[in-house]
Amino acid sequence: MKLVCAAFDRDGGLVDGTQRDVDLRLQDATLAHLLTTGLNLRGQLKVSAGTYALRMVVYEVDSARMTALNRARWTFPTNKVCRRRVCPTLVDE
Repeated sequence: MKLVCAAFDRDGGLVDGTQRDVDLRLQDATLAHLLTTGLNLRGQLKVSAGTYALRMVVYEVDSARMTALNRARWTFPTNKVCRRRVCPTLVDE
C-alpha cells in the first residue's frame, strides 16, 4: 500500500509531503489483531512553526481502494518536542 501525508498552508499551498510504500505480509492471527487495534505508522514532515491543514491518504494498490483523513488545523509549535519530534496540536476554531 502507499501512504501519503502532506501539510498545506492557510492558502492551500503544499508546504511539505511524504510518500512511502508499506508492504505487509501478515499471518492470519496478526491481521485479525490489527483489524481490532489498528496499525501505527510514523512519518515526519518538515514544517516551520505555524498552523497547517494535514491530509493523509492510504491507497491499497492491489484492490485500488483508498481512504483519506483530513485535519483542518494543526499547530506545530517550536517549543514542544515529543520523542525528538515536534508534536502537532489540534486547534479548535
